[in-house]
Amino acid sequence: MKKRRKIILAVTAILTFIMIISVVYYTRIEMTIADLGAHPFRIGITDNIASVHPALISNDGEKMLGSMIYEGLVYYDDAAQEIKPNLAKKWKTSKDFTQYIIYVNNQIKLHNGQNITSWTVKQSWEKNLIRSNDWAAVSLYKDIQGFTERIQGQSNEITGVQVLDNERLQVVLNAPNTVFMNMLTNPIFWIFGEDETTGTGPFIVQNNPDNKNIVLARNEEYHRKKPCLSTIEMTVYNDQNQAWQDYREGRLDLITDVPLSELENNLEDENFKKRAVNKPLLTIYALGYNMAQVPFRDNYYLRRAFNYAINREEIIKKVFGDNALPLKGVIPQGIPGYDENIPGYSYNLEKAAALMSEAGYPQGEGLPTITLCFNDNSGQRMIAEMASEQLSSVGVKINLLPLDWETYKKQMQKFNMTFFRLEWQLDYNDADSIMYNLFHSSKAGMTNFNNYYNAQVDKLLNDSRGYTNKENRLSALNKAEMVVIDDAPYLWILQRKSNIMLGEDVKEFYMDGLSIIDWTKIKLHGSDAM
Repeated sequence: MKKRRKIILAVTAILTFIMIISVVYYTRIEMTIADLGAHPFRIGITDNIASVHPALISNDGEKMLGSMIYEGLVYYDDAAQEIKPNLAKKWKTSKDFTQYIIYVNNQIKLHNGQNITSWTVKQSWEKNLIRSNDWAAVSLYKDIQGFTERIQGQSNEITGVQVLDNERLQVVLNAPNTVFMNMLTNPIFWIFGEDETTGTGPFIVQNNPDNKNIVLARNEEYHRKKPCLSTIEMTVYNDQNQAWQDYREGRLDLITDVPLSELENNLEDENFKKRAVNKPLLTIYALGYNMAQVPFRDNYYLRRAFNYAINREEIIKKVFGDNALPLKGVIPQGIPGYDENIPGYSYNLEKAAALMSEAGYPQGEGLPTITLCFNDNSGQRMIAEMASEQLSSVGVKINLLPLDWETYKKQMQKFNMTFFRLEWQLDYNDADSIMYNLFHSSKAGMTNFNNYYNAQVDKLLNDSRGYTNKENRLSALNKAEMVVIDDAPYLWILQRKSNIMLGEDVKEFYMDGLSIIDWTKIKLHGSDAM
């Protein structure tokens, strides 16, 4: 009986083992078929791809591609609205928030198989600072000790960034800054290896012959959740309408630039609306006054009059096909600190005319013709023309001056333009990014483009960076915003919205207000990761 029982148990064990192996085998076959059956995720963009090096990213297309390859020490969780660890495991700060100890996760590997260390981080930051030609990005290093000496060539390193060991990096700041970790999400702080094309991101470039047709494969060793997509194909189009045609014919799963005519024609189409990603972006569009030049210097009545003379809804409808939001104040929708009930500015010709009189220019009498400068493309020209026409209703005469982009940037940073357009995307997901960068006097010539100075605003912004309590910090930022709105250093027009359309095979898609896509969560039908 014992022998018979042993035989039965043995046979049962063998059958159970065979069944388990069969289930695993067929499950693997099914998963492999699902993975192979899903086509690559096909993206169509119209931005030129000149470089995806973190220091040289200059447009949304380059940032999109770069975000597949590179990462920072932390990332912003848009749902939770907080910073979370990424290449860093954790961080500690001094009581006054002038010193940070960042613990680098040195178990994470670059695409070439090498582990990152705190040395990797320091070398990446040093190279990014020196290689970047974008002062808005470079200025994010400004508060780190040794920034000025490194920029001026007096030192061969940023002395405020020091490697303590392979895991720990120390950062010393010149002043308290409770949002420093938020700043580290910006591409200027992304990490790469000795081979600067090698990052830690969820995808690896497999083929890129001409910066026009780029193929990326899933990073199978990715340290976070493995992406559901196995392959991404990005095509750079010269013709926006050709990209749209390919999308309509099912050859693209994502298009970043829907033609205005199509937006207008399809606004009421339910299928169109279902596939459109109309997320408010942390990008504002405004016209800036040079606060050091007449007629805007010392005349806030005139600056306010211009704000009341603009019909923002009309501009949004005609230029953006209603795919934007009117901007009454400074802090855009989508981040803590935005106040939908803020009074701000609205279209009111009667009030604009009254303010023109208080400014000393009743019905525009005595006001010289003002030159409005903008970088020369069709969209900027349309906005400039509409703003000029609307301002004429209160007697303002505008001369339009289009400039090539490089000339425009240089003139803006030298304060050479009296009246100019500004499209500003926040550098990180926090109201501090727009308030401090555009309006703190220490940023003049960097990101404070109109030489704005208000001692009360400077104090409120400095105070906000010293608060650890979120409510106190946002309160200080909101108070600063109210002062800025009253000063009216800009003619605020609109907040951009994303112009992305998804293909019918896309199941899930996640993007934050800075157009950073979570590549680990995108799903196509049949594309779940193995």
